[in-house]
Amino acid sequence: MAQAIAAAVSLALAVKLKKIMEQEDRFLFFPRGLGFSYDYLEFMHDPARTSLSAQEQLNFRADFARLMNLVPEDGPNFIPDGSRFLWEDLRQVLVDSVFARSTLTEEEERRLAAAIDFLTDERVDDDGFSIPVNSAAVNRYYEYKTLHEEATRIFLDEKLSVDFAEGPDAQRLREQWQLYRQKQLLEACQKAERDWVTLGFKHQVEECMALQNSLELRKYLNRYRQAYLSDLELSEIADLNGQGVGFFTTFFSPLNVFDRQVPWTRITLTRAEMEGLIRQAPPELAALFGGQHGDPGLEAVSLEYNNVMVLRPWFKPEFFGSRCWKLPDGRMLSDGRVPGRGILPAYVNSMIVARNVQVVRRRESLRDALVLPLLSKVPLQQVKFAGLPVARVQPVIPGRLPVGPATLSRSATLKNTLMRAAMARSEAAVTEPAPPSFSRVAPLAARKRAVTGERDSGLSPLAAAQQQYAAAKLEGLAIRSPLLRRGRLPVLLDADARLAPAGKDLVTEAVSLDGVSVLALVCKRLPKSPDPDDGLQW
Repeated sequence: MAQAIAAAVSLALAVKLKKIMEQEDRFLFFPRGLGFSYDYLEFMHDPARTSLSAQEQLNFRADFARLMNLVPEDGPNFIPDGSRFLWEDLRQVLVDSVFARSTLTEEEERRLAAAIDFLTDERVDDDGFSIPVNSAAVNRYYEYKTLHEEATRIFLDEKLSVDFAEGPDAQRLREQWQLYRQKQLLEACQKAERDWVTLGFKHQVEECMALQNSLELRKYLNRYRQAYLSDLELSEIADLNGQGVGFFTTFFSPLNVFDRQVPWTRITLTRAEMEGLIRQAPPELAALFGGQHGDPGLEAVSLEYNNVMVLRPWFKPEFFGSRCWKLPDGRMLSDGRVPGRGILPAYVNSMIVARNVQVVRRRESLRDALVLPLLSKVPLQQVKFAGLPVARVQPVIPGRLPVGPATLSRSATLKNTLMRAAMARSEAAVTEPAPPSFSRVAPLAARKRAVTGERDSGLSPLAAAQQQYAAAKLEGLAIRSPLLRRGRLPVLLDADARLAPAGKDLVTEAVSLDGVSVLALVCKRLPKSPDPDDGLQW
């Protein structure tokens, strides 16, 4: 009985998250049994501000990077290929791609330069070389975008609560919604959007981004591949626990989102709402969680959640939408459909995480232990990715990634290709400037240190450049968590009343996580890729 109850709660919560978060170009999949401890989440902190050792920080960075860069299939079930990572597929595509011949007009050159200047600032490293990061305007854009998305989530959450309300409170909820609450939340969304436009440079940033995405690749087609490979090279971090195979810089934003004092959105599901959501569960989700019948002993579930962006300084999704390149063997990364099919139909864009979970049950139901499949007490370090096809996937134990001969051989081949390309770039970079949106640290800094014999804290020349690059990108790309200014809006129903309706013999249980649970990973679908333009010169 307890397992049936738990499955029903997880299914209802998964349906609600899908209704709030999914769009045509993105979907959710559910890595059941995955969580991060608060200690683990300090891997992004400055070494002086964490209790983790340097090796622990490196291990946790590697774990996080590998998890977030598994290549997902387009569907709710978490069945990744543990031998493939997004960075390897991207690097192979760059090596194999054929680029068109293209030029820009003088006017297009001017507009591109102005757009790049508006979108980027430069951080200068110890050698005097610059690393491009977000401008202040772009950071403001993402801060106000985050506030607008949070206001929209609050509106959708309460609307769904009203839509699925049943029982004695249903009529009162609908009356409150019609009389004032819907208007209040819509006004909050509209104000958040106005602030995004006026204070967050929404139109200016999006116009400049569109210009850069369409013009930059065309201007630098002859050098785009090598510049992009250079960015990948700088983002790779050696990992001794990976048996010689490194990982690529990956972190989350806002960087302080897991500080316990930062407020998150609270979501509450009553028994009536859960039953209504379960009735609307799509078949693939019902098959994933089971539990299509709830239990009257469970009254409510409440938790705080947040949608946390995954940032990769080396990943440029606009490349996949460009029509200036193709693959000679006809490989299809994505067919651009819903659901998407291909070698690389999607990538993880963000993660929905939960904390402060409470479950309300009738006292007579307490004899059954309640463990929710969608919530996890299992730290990442113990996750074995159970259930993956044995013949296709090797189990991924964080910090100790098994590497088969095929993976090592492929990585070695790519590394040799990159080493030859880096040598050629080092000579060319002396006289030919790199495109402005790509870093110039690796070829010049490594060459300078190799000549002078300089060393930074015992690191190799390339490792020192990679360390500076990762630190600059983290500081320059991740925002701090903005606060939604809700004012003093009356709540739809008092939160305590929704969680524990009066007059019933109920007990509220806190689910101890000692960290956060990953409810779902939000995956962004790729457009049709490659989709070469036959009108270009090849």
